[in-house]
Amino acid sequence: MALRNAQYDRILREYDRRRLANRREEVRRREEVFAQIPGFEELVDALPSATLSSVRSLFSEPKGPDSYEAGNVLSALREQSEEIADRKHELLTSYGFPADYLDPIYTCPDCQDTGFVDGEKCHCFKKAVVDLVYAQSELKDILQKENFAHFSERYYDDTVVDEATGLTPLENIREVKEMCLSFVRHFDDRPGNLYFYGNTGVGKTFLCHCIAKELLDAAHTVIYFSAPALFDVFETLQFDRRSEDYALREEQLGYLFESDLLIIDDLGTEVPNSFIASCLLECMERRSAAGLSTVISSNYPLSEIRRLYSERVYSRLARDYTIIKVSGSDIRTKQALED
Repeated sequence: MALRNAQYDRILREYDRRRLANRREEVRRREEVFAQIPGFEELVDALPSATLSSVRSLFSEPKGPDSYEAGNVLSALREQSEEIADRKHELLTSYGFPADYLDPIYTCPDCQDTGFVDGEKCHCFKKAVVDLVYAQSELKDILQKENFAHFSERYYDDTVVDEATGLTPLENIREVKEMCLSFVRHFDDRPGNLYFYGNTGVGKTFLCHCIAKELLDAAHTVIYFSAPALFDVFETLQFDRRSEDYALREEQLGYLFESDLLIIDDLGTEVPNSFIASCLLECMERRSAAGLSTVISSNYPLSEIRRLYSERVYSRLARDYTIIKVSGSDIRTKQALED
């Protein structure tokens, strides 16, 4: 996801707010424990005092400490530190507090609420980027309406059998829904890829939104692109290096290859050509190599993908994707007739 400076600053301010809130909670807990457990404050101060006394005694000698003496002092300090820690835990639990009640508090222990680990953006920072961009886009509102909780079967016919699936549209959509739910349930332990195809208006995009909502709610990073928007990113990076959007597109590309799930909606609504075919293949191959999942929706069956893009794109889809036909007639037309 592309970040402008104001968006980046907003995320960093949230990390500042988070650290301050956690620090305040640490102080509150500390004061609470000191007020309820007699002698606990003195116990907390005991180790720094002992450390200072030991250091002073070492350097009080005219010749300074030798290595043997220093080693003994350090060993004694470690032992004393462990005894004090054990005593603190015993007191906390005996007064009904968790043993780790006074430990540092971090919303994300991996980066300790800095947003970075070894100079790289933490997973929580990447999720914050996705959440922010979704919050500032129309997709967040869409996902409140288009999700499994609002999934309806009433627009799918149960009288005519589709030759390709051997099922009525109603039977088909029930199977498709269960496949989507299974995809979500096993997302962490059995990552995979889905390719939805079918006529316009049968619910392919709705299903993509359903999956996105479930995974976003489970704290996964989900990147959603319409096919034209996706290939616009590649085209800007390849052919328009002077564009004011170049840096933004470059960052978009990074998240494109790192997000837990990439959704490419309406593949084929762009104008396919050899450049787009190579970009699509690169996208699928890089994500597959990284063990990351992709969901693609299109009006075109797999046979047309071979003709429109390339044999290699077709082969990758056939090998690595679960191909799912969504049958039925245009739901939007039915909804319009009801209004």
